[in-house]
Amino acid sequence: MYLLAPREAPQLMLDSFNATSFTVSWNRESCLSRNRPDRYYTVRYYETGTAQILQLADLDVSNTIYTINTLNPVTSYTIDVAYINTIGSSPNSTLTVTTLGLPCKYIFNVSIYYLSLLLFFLINY
Repeated sequence: MYLLAPREAPQLMLDSFNATSFTVSWNRESCLSRNRPDRYYTVRYYETGTAQILQLADLDVSNTIYTINTLNPVTSYTIDVAYINTIGSSPNSTLTVTTLGLPCKYIFNVSIYYLSLLLFFLINY
């Protein structure tokens, strides 16, 4: 049996996301290619619209889930996942995710702080 380069991209799915992180998963490659040291997934992500890769990881084929943390709120990120073997690479599976905004309690606390400063200056000056 001859080994061929992967032809199909992993099917990438968004599992969860919030203001500073997201988790993606994908379908496992066929059973013929599992648990071999010369096969892996490559995962990379970058801020959408830029070419600067923020993180690049090579994962064992048994891993089909990846979490990215310490992201900026309300920012679009693109993640690419490909299956790699000794012959070549599958096409990239690409997903764009926009992180959520910060919870309102943070904005409210900051607003109260600035309002109290304003009142302090109005009263004292």
